[in-house]
Order: sequence, then C-alpha cells, then structure tokens
Amino acid sequence: MNITGDHGDTIPTLPVGDAAGRRVEHLRDYVVAHGAVPACTTAGPKATWATRTSFALRVTYRRGRLDGGHVAALEALPGWSWDPRARSEARALAALRRYVAQHGHAR
Repeated sequence: MNITGDHGDTIPTLPVGDAAGRRVEHLRDYVVAHGAVPACTTAGPKATWATRTSFALRVTYRRGRLDGGHVAALEALPGWSWDPRARSEARALAALRRYVAQHGHAR
C-alpha cells in the first residue's frame, strides 16, 4: 500500500508495528529533500523532528534493538554517522591540521 505525500509524491507505507522502520523511512525522505542527515547531535529543545529521529535511532542501535536492514539503510544515507560527535571532532582536528600546515601555527 502507498500513500501520497504533500507534494504528490508516492510514499510506501511500512508495517504498523515497525516504529524504527518508519523512522528510517522518514529520515530517508528528509535526506532526499535536504541532501544529508541533519548535523545536530542532540535531541534537546532546539532539535527538529529529523534530529530527534536521528538521535532516537542511534539510541535504539546502541541498545541492540535495530535490525540489520535498518542499520544498512541508515549507513547508506549521506552524512549518517553512528557517532556524530566523534565525526565532528575529527573534522575539526583535520581543519586545524590544515591550518597549521598552511600557517605554521595554531594561534
């Protein structure tokens, strides 16, 4: 069964009992619309539904409750990371190293 989205696009429905699957599909749709997974690493008060969904899926994964199909689907998304903080820190460190290589200091 399919449903029609707000923009006339066809969205396949998932089994009612598969909350994680619905989250993965909603996040996939977000990536299609915006190009990448949102960068926010928390589910705080300023988080969007997409950042809260990403956060919830990471928690579900850490608890061992996310099946292999959902894991593979998430890992195929541009910008997906199981540890976005570590990824962000690695990017910052790489940028600092480039700056030091170019300027000879980190001041």
